[in-house]
Amino acid sequence: MTSPNPNLKRIREAVNSRDAWNRFTEERISEAVTWIREQSADPHVQEICGRIVETNLRRSAAVIFDHTESPIEKIFLGSLFTLFADFFPGGMVFEPPIANAPAFMSAYQSMHKIAISWWADYADQTEETDWEDFRRWLEQRVSRTPDSTWEIDLLFNQVVSTKVGFTGAYYFVPQAGFPDFKIDGHSIRTDLLIWRADNDRKTIIECDGFLYHKNKQSFISDRKRFRLFRHKGYDIFPFSGSEIYTEPEKSAGEIFGYLLYHHEKVVFSEENPNSR
Repeated sequence: MTSPNPNLKRIREAVNSRDAWNRFTEERISEAVTWIREQSADPHVQEICGRIVETNLRRSAAVIFDHTESPIEKIFLGSLFTLFADFFPGGMVFEPPIANAPAFMSAYQSMHKIAISWWADYADQTEETDWEDFRRWLEQRVSRTPDSTWEIDLLFNQVVSTKVGFTGAYYFVPQAGFPDFKIDGHSIRTDLLIWRADNDRKTIIECDGFLYHKNKQSFISDRKRFRLFRHKGYDIFPFSGSEIYTEPEKSAGEIFGYLLYHHEKVVFSEENPNSR
């Protein structure tokens, strides 16, 4: 299922300058934060969830503008950004390009499990569910953990997102590196990696133009890449360059629909306050 993107014209105009991009994305962020805060009657939950959504979307907007190589990529990812901001506000976090994506994902998923287990420890020890008190408790716990480099905000946001009903954010990494995944002796880099901290589903978005496949060897290498990623447990979403160029919003909508309806059919349930 794809979703319409009525903001396409504005997105195409916004990618021409940072000021235009910031104005466009800040409008989307403001509306998303307002909506997410309306989903709870608890002022503390309103504040915390609003802050998480605002931080994640603002970070995502900055990464999209700073780490894409062409206007068409910005339009494509801007369309994806808009769909998430409008329909799944807490569901997107863009990370800058990562040299070793598998190692990063593994460390982040471990951190997520630890954060959730620490929440259980806190609840058992204090019999409290006060978020600000938990944050102070978390700061003390991290300070007593040898060699910990975890950021308090990341740990805290992981717990809050899970416990207040968010289904967990999707993490998007453009130009993600896979140094240990090799084809004909060369490491692999993908156009876009999508993953989540709370499960093992991973998706690769690949975009190739006709010229890339103009010879037999490039076509063979591409097939080898797809087989390798599937063998390693990744879903593959290949797009042609012409699809992204002519209909970036349609391609973004296809990915958006795939993530929400294929991976997590419960996202749009009444119990989940993170979806509209």
